[in-house]
Amino acid sequence: MAVAFTTGEDVTTAPGVRIGTTAMTRDPASTARSFTYRHVVAASEGAGPKAVTLTLQDAAGNVTTHVAGQVA
Repeated sequence: MAVAFTTGEDVTTAPGVRIGTTAMTRDPASTARSFTYRHVVAASEGAGPKAVTLTLQDAAGNVTTHVAGQVA
């Protein structure tokens, strides 16, 4: 599974991306504003929808967490 997004400004640290409580891995091809995160879903993670959550911090230190949707 992959999640791709673009920010409107540079972020100071790599965004945190989770499916439910599982952290996704940042793709090395990500840039300062365009990001792709990947995760191989295992059967042990269980069935059912899980929220995709992004946490970002800008240069001013503002932190935001955004629920981007759900995956099943």
